[in-house]
This record gives sequence, C-alpha cells and structure tokens, in this order.
Amino acid sequence: MSKKVLLICALALLFACTNSKKVIYKEDESQVFFGSKGGFTNSSMEYVINGDRNIFKIKKDSTIFVSKISKQTFNEIEKLITDYNFKSIELDKPGNMTYHITVKNKDFENTVRWSGPEDKEINDLYNKLINTLKTAK
Repeated sequence: MSKKVLLICALALLFACTNSKKVIYKEDESQVFFGSKGGFTNSSMEYVINGDRNIFKIKKDSTIFVSKISKQTFNEIEKLITDYNFKSIELDKPGNMTYHITVKNKDFENTVRWSGPEDKEINDLYNKLINTLKTAK
C-alpha cells in the first residue's frame, strides 16, 4: 500500500513540475529572463516574461505567476531588444552585485551579465524590464 502512495505522489509531483515548465518554456516564443544576484546578503532575484506576455518570478525550483503585461509594453521591450541588436552584444562581467538579461527566441539566445554602469543600452533595457515589473504588480 505504501509503495502505491509513494508512486502516486511521485507521479503527481512529476506532472506538476512538467506543467509549470510548459507554461513558461515554449520553444517557439520569445522569453526574456532578467534579474540580479549578489550583494551583501547574496540575495537572488529572477523573473521571466514569456511570449504570452506573462511575468513569472523564478524561485529555486518553482515559478510564481506575477502578472500579465500589455501588448504595447511587450512590443516596446521587443523593440528595444531589436534596436540595441541584443543578439550580438557580448558582455560577461560579473561582480559583487551582478545583473543579467537573457533573451531566448527562435532566432537566437544571448545572455549578458554585468556589475556596474556598463552600457547605456543594456541599462536602458534592464530599467525598462524592472519598471515593467513594478507597474505590473
């Protein structure tokens, strides 16, 4: 009897994890991951905006729905990514407090990491993402 209960719990956990990942990780849509890590407390903050315009907070092994953004805001973010030619930016300078942006879509995947005021365009994009997060709550 206990083996059956254990098996049922394991399957339920497996399907629960699979479903939450399917909500976020669709190969054919755009995804923008952003956040920061480090500082005195070594705290971590990570969010993702998917192609359905949903914002999720990523915490360890779980994802928590935060909000849905407007189509106009999502288009503004995608325009910044295109205008700044994000796919060709090469920036990997972590520090005590490291900020990051990762863009994944059907055409490319690129990650940038920095710790200070590096590039105006990257800072503009990051600020747009953070402000979108603040207004979406």
